[in-house]
Amino acid sequence: MSKSIYALSKNVFDGILLDAINQTLFSLGKYRRKKVFSYLEKELGIKRQDIPSKIPEFSYAVEKALGSEAFNYKTRLLIEIQKKLGENVKPKLFDCFVPELTFEDYIQIKQLLFLTKQ
Repeated sequence: MSKSIYALSKNVFDGILLDAINQTLFSLGKYRRKKVFSYLEKELGIKRQDIPSKIPEFSYAVEKALGSEAFNYKTRLLIEIQKKLGENVKPKLFDCFVPELTFEDYIQIKQLLFLTKQ
């Protein structure tokens, strides 16, 4: 894959990821959405458009802002990403999780699979 095609494919994936993040946060309500983005921008200095290149920091911000709800949000986000990538969503998504993998690992895997299909 040439560098320009790779860059274009990465930009497409980043757009899908940001759209999934926004849509899933929107479903949590204005207060929680604002809390996550506020933590990212004010505490970590990360702008929304930079989230795809800062997934560990985004994950940390979600945990800080949402507390015990963070796991459910991340699960919903992974489901939304699967939908946006046209993948089948398993009825029992938890059966698909590997305990040793982190949220960041799952995002990276989705990105690598997407890029290798392009």
